[in-house]
Amino acid sequence: MNKNITPDEIIDALGGTGAVARIFGIKDPSVSEWRKKERIPRPRLMFLELKYKKVFSALETKVLQNQKLCPAKAVATTPDAN
Repeated sequence: MNKNITPDEIIDALGGTGAVARIFGIKDPSVSEWRKKERIPRPRLMFLELKYKKVFSALETKVLQNQKLCPAKAVATTPDAN
């Protein structure tokens, strides 16, 4: 998974907090904690990546497009000409 995809983006793409909670049979506050901590537990994330490949593929495409539109400022690495 692309590390630039946030838990919020994943959860929103899957239908929101309630939808993700229902996927796992857990309560909404548990998924809300993932948002607060900015981290989805690894086993849960792996399951989501396998089950919802198209969603993750779309998110990765979106991130790549955003990076092309707004590239990070390049840091000069060439030695000084003096």
